[in-house]
Parts: sequence; structure tokens; C-alpha cells
Amino acid sequence: MCFAFEAVLVPPTSAASSQSGTASAQTLAQGKKLVMSNGCAGCHNAPGGATLVGGRVIGGWTAPGLTNDKRTGLGNWSAGEIADYLKTGRNSYAAAAGPMAGIVTNVTAKMSEAEVDAIAAYLKSLPGKAANIRPVAASNPAMIRGGAVYADECAACHTLRGVGQARLFPALKGSPEVQADNPTTLLRVVLQGAQSVGTEAAPTASAMPAFGKLLNDQQIADVLTYIRNDWGNAAAPVAKDAVAAARKTLQKTP
Repeated sequence: MCFAFEAVLVPPTSAASSQSGTASAQTLAQGKKLVMSNGCAGCHNAPGGATLVGGRVIGGWTAPGLTNDKRTGLGNWSAGEIADYLKTGRNSYAAAAGPMAGIVTNVTAKMSEAEVDAIAAYLKSLPGKAANIRPVAASNPAMIRGGAVYADECAACHTLRGVGQARLFPALKGSPEVQADNPTTLLRVVLQGAQSVGTEAAPTASAMPAFGKLLNDQQIADVLTYIRNDWGNAAAPVAKDAVAAARKTLQKTP
């Protein structure tokens, strides 16, 4: 289960990679202006209106949170990793796919380094929520079954420790997409696969192969429950019925 397949190793491109984590008021203001003027809130605001905490489902993809929540937001990403993602379409944690692929290709990849650095600095200034989520116990049968599926189908790319290969196969450990309250994106990517984008800074587009025909609903539910609750991750288990429903829905979704 490779969230980035056939990618290339590229060095960080942004000056934000070396930022100390402090930013001037002018930089933060510029970053906020760019985030708001480019419509980020339209996808990443919660359905109830909370700013940039994610959760909105758009075209079968769940928009992740952009705050510093360490579980479902960007709390584990450095400012440099955020800037690299915006400029190249990938970093250690993610590869842009779905609606975000077009945003990277048509908008953020064309921004200057100063602009993506400002966005990164602004997003790193947003506090995350404190959520006390307990992981599913390692002794749970779904975790045991899911661990076996993961070892067979996923570990070759994402490693047994879930850390992936930097800028080649995204890490599952600490991933906001993996730990999202709504697993819609995970279900879609595992069932149908996903195609990322090539940018000028990273021209080879990465891809995730589909596992919908290889794994049954129970196997997918188990492996998703496993990756959402190992390596320090914590999120609700995924039910077999949820996989079946997603499979049925995706058959009608381009």
C-alpha cells in the first residue's frame, strides 16, 4: 500500500526548510492573506465553520486540518515540509492527490519561495486542539489481522515502522490523513489508488496502486485500523461495512 509510487528523490526546495520556527508579523500577515485569498478555507474549514481544522468531504476526499494538531493537522510537519509540499507536491508525509493535485499544479507550485514560506509560517502559527484519543489496543483481533496484511502488502514501501522513505513513499506514522476522524480519503486511496502530480521542482508524478481487487472488505478494514493505531497513531477503527459502502460509492465516482 504505497501512498507514493514511482516517485523521485528530490532535495527540499524552500528556504523554509531552514527556518527556526519564528516569523515576523509581516510574514504571518502575508501568509494569512495568501491562504484566505486562494480559497483554502473553502475546503479546509470544518463543515460547521471552524477555521482550517479540516473535515469537509469534497468529491470523495476529506480535507485535512491545517492547524498544528499533531494527530489530524500539520503539527508534525516543519515549516520547510509544508513549503516543500506546496512547491513540489510532496514531502515526507504526503503526496498531493485528488482536489489538492490541481491546487498544487495550478497555484502553489507557481508561487515564489517567499510566498510558500509565508504560508508555511502562518499555518505553523495556528494552534492545534488537544484531543485525548486512545489507540485501538494492539491485542485487538483487527489490529492483529491488519498487521499481517500490512506486513504482506504495505511494509515493502512504507516499512514495518511506518516511516516510509523520505520524499519517495510517505510516512504513515504521524500522518494527518491516516489519523483523520473521517477515513474517506484512506478508503478511496486504498480501494482505487491515487495519482499525484509532477511539478517543475519534482517532475515525476507519484502514484498509489489500487488494492480494491486484491483485498476484500474485511482485510481493508483491518489494515486501515492497524495503520491508524500503530506507531503512536490513534484513530477510530474502520468497519467492514464502511469499506463496503465506500466500494459501492466509488464504483459510481470518477
